[in-house]
Amino acid sequence: MSKKSKLLRGVALVVVLCILGVLGWYAYTNRHVIASAVRLIGRSAQAQIEKYLPRKKVVDGYALVPPHEFDQRLQEAQKLKNNVLLLDVRTPEEFKQGHIPGAININVFDAEFVKKVQEYIDQLKAQDPKAPVVLFVYCKGGARSKKATTMLYKAGIRDMVELDGGIMAWQKAGLPVVKIEPQPECGK
Repeated sequence: MSKKSKLLRGVALVVVLCILGVLGWYAYTNRHVIASAVRLIGRSAQAQIEKYLPRKKVVDGYALVPPHEFDQRLQEAQKLKNNVLLLDVRTPEEFKQGHIPGAININVFDAEFVKKVQEYIDQLKAQDPKAPVVLFVYCKGGARSKKATTMLYKAGIRDMVELDGGIMAWQKAGLPVVKIEPQPECGK
């Protein structure tokens, strides 16, 4: 191999390494955008990519996380005195059958879903205007929470944590669920 071809190979290697470095930097600084794109590809692919992306301790933008991390981030946000809104987007009937303690129920298919969520956010902001508002969103398996976070994102709400796999994954992980017992009718 001649000196010229060795030199060209060396230059090509440096160029490739520079491109990879720029791509790595871009991936790190735009990880929330990449996570949304990966979500379209599939959750298993996202899990593989997220193993290599560093996570911030405080919610900044959107995050799709497994049950134990969802619980950890929820507790951490509460400890940091953030305005926390734990949102169950299933139907009221599903909510009564079991929900995460402290959750409120607003059905994602309600015609005024975004308006109702915004009202809760406004109430939280009125209580403590300096504290950031963080939404923790879940449904049964993940499809409705995806729809909800997409609708809320389009409405300008940015700081959201979505439970990957919904309450089914939460229960499978052995985390607590609260059930609403039906009230007996009067005179019976």
